[in-house]
This record gives sequence, C-alpha cells and structure tokens, in this order.
Amino acid sequence: PPDALPISTPAEIRAARLSGVYAENFLLDGFTRGVHIGDLYNSGTTYCGFKNLFAINFTDWGLYFENCALFSRFESLFTDTSTIPGTGGIWFGASQTAYNNGNLSITNLFAKNINPSILMRGLVFEARGGARFNNLTCVGLQSNQPTAALVSQAATAVSGSAGITITDGTSFPVGMPVSPDATANGLYAWRVYFVVSQAGNVVQLSTKQGGTPFLLTGATAFNLRSFGFPALEIVGDEASNSYIQPSTFIGLDLEGNATCQLLVQNANAHISITTAFSSQIGRAH
Repeated sequence: PPDALPISTPAEIRAARLSGVYAENFLLDGFTRGVHIGDLYNSGTTYCGFKNLFAINFTDWGLYFENCALFSRFESLFTDTSTIPGTGGIWFGASQTAYNNGNLSITNLFAKNINPSILMRGLVFEARGGARFNNLTCVGLQSNQPTAALVSQAATAVSGSAGITITDGTSFPVGMPVSPDATANGLYAWRVYFVVSQAGNVVQLSTKQGGTPFLLTGATAFNLRSFGFPALEIVGDEASNSYIQPSTFIGLDLEGNATCQLLVQNANAHISITTAFSSQIGRAH
C-alpha cells in the first residue's frame, strides 16, 4: 500500500473517522481499488458495515480497509483478478495509535487469483507503524491461488554480506517468502525465509517479514525459489514492534501452490483450518 502523510494530531485522526456508513450489493469492475477505506497512519471506520461487495479486474487491491474499529462489520466480500494482475485481494490494516484498531466482525471472505503472476497477495491482516490490531473475529475465509507457478533463479552469495544476487529481482519483492534449494552459506534447504530488501537484482533475506537481514557465511552457489506470497497473512510488523492482539480465525480454506501457505507472525491468534491444499517447497521454523 502507498505511504500517506499522518494527520497532525490524535484528535484529528479520531474526528476524521467514517461512522455509521453502510455499503451493500456492489459489483466493482475495472478500478485501481474497488473499495479504499482509510489509509496508512490515517482514519478508518467506526460502526460501519460492508456487505456483498465483488471486485474484479482491479490493478492494485480489490478491497482495502485500514484502521477500522469499533464493531464495523464485513460480510461476503469477494475479489477475482480475472486476467489483470493486481497487488492483492483483500487488505485489512492497522497503522495508527490514536484509537484502538479492531473489534471487527468479518465473515465470508474469498480472494481468488486466477492470474498466474506470483506477485499477487491473497488475504492480508497486518499491523504496522507501532499499531495494535485487536479482537478480529473472522469466520469463513478462503484464498485460492491455483495457478501460481514456481519461480527459481540462480543465486550468488558473498560470505559476510547480506546481499544475494539473482537474475531478476522484480520476481522477489519485499515480503515474499522464498526457499533455497540447498543447505549452504548459513541458509537451510526447504526452510522459509522472507525478502526484506530488494534493490535491482540484489535481495536480502530474514527469518521474519521485516526482520534483520541474515549475514551469509559462505559463497556457495544455489537456487532461490518461490511460489509467491502466502494465501493468508496474519502479521505484526517486526521492524515497528506491531502486533495482532487476541483474535480468532475459524474455517480457513487455503488452496494453491505455496512456499508459505499461511503466515502468522507477532500475532496472538486462535486458528482453525478447514482446508489447506497445495504443493509446498518450504517449511516454517
């Protein structure tokens, strides 16, 4: 999501919240973002409702909600990228600290990606900017990426450096889970690492999204691989000390090839998975 300038005071942030608004039964076709509520460091919603929204052919996020709070409800939200690769399906974020983000009821989400681009994200719940995302009650979440193809590139390491040179850095953007095909240079085969820096064709890896870059201990050649982003991300940003506070995720259906199908990081969450079907090339540790 793009950066946004913060409103100057906590009082202004609280006063600018959208309250008591309901949107139902919309088909949103051909937008940058089908719905865009709130923004980074800025106000979201309180006591609002969004139901039966269907976004297709978007070029960024299908449905985007930031800093929503106080019993806002989200029901039956569906995104499908069709033939246009976007950024991701559905985003729920927390990034301001003037009020408590969360206390949300979220049911029946479906993010479908039939485009083979591995750069698409599915369902994302993320706290950042030192924020807390509290008491998310989520029931019936489905995220499908059935056509994601494996990308594998030759990687060159330099002992004592965090930089790894690959063929095309744009295939491995920041936040993407990756896995080496060999145990070498202090990295382990089949384990999941995350890209924390990408500059040209040089990437840096960490064991967490937003974590400290890993210093390589050798210069052995290997291949770096990925099926793309997770189907579902429940993440508190490591660098900004952000957290997902006690929340519930029940009835998850996560399908498609994956390096990391479900990512849970800096989160206190009760999770019940109904279906997780994929070809895997990595494992968390």
